[in-house]
Amino acid sequence: MVCLFPPTCTSADLRYANLDGADLTDAKLTNACLQNVVMRGVNLTNADLTGAEIEFIQEMVKDSIFCRIIMPDGSIYNGTI
Repeated sequence: MVCLFPPTCTSADLRYANLDGADLTDAKLTNACLQNVVMRGVNLTNADLTGAEIEFIQEMVKDSIFCRIIMPDGSIYNGTI
């Protein structure tokens, strides 16, 4: 498992990154580029994706936790992708 603490990656270019198993609880991923990121089994509880560029493909985010995520448009998301 990968642990990023403090989980702050503001404006990071994470295209095509492999974050399988990462604990991104409370992560600040504002304005980050998250296109085609592999995130199987990732915990994104309370993550802030405000302004982020996201493109999640269901198979690439399988078994991940999406709980109280702030989405790029500022809305709160609970559920699966």
